[in-house]
Amino acid sequence: MDDAATQRRFARAYESGEVDSDELTTAVKRYDGLDADEKAIVQRSMARSDTDAIRLMRADVTAPAMGS
Repeated sequence: MDDAATQRRFARAYESGEVDSDELTTAVKRYDGLDADEKAIVQRSMARSDTDAIRLMRADVTAPAMGS
């Protein structure tokens, strides 16, 4: 993870007890696998709610198929 502000947000959510180590580990692994645009979306989400963004990153979410 290369962004200090994002690192602090992940740490703050963990230190507050709102997410556990398993949630944090999964979220960090997924975050590290994102491209720059996807990371920007997560960073904006974390600016609003560290906990919700981490839980979203942890969740197994499948995006709906885009149809014509």
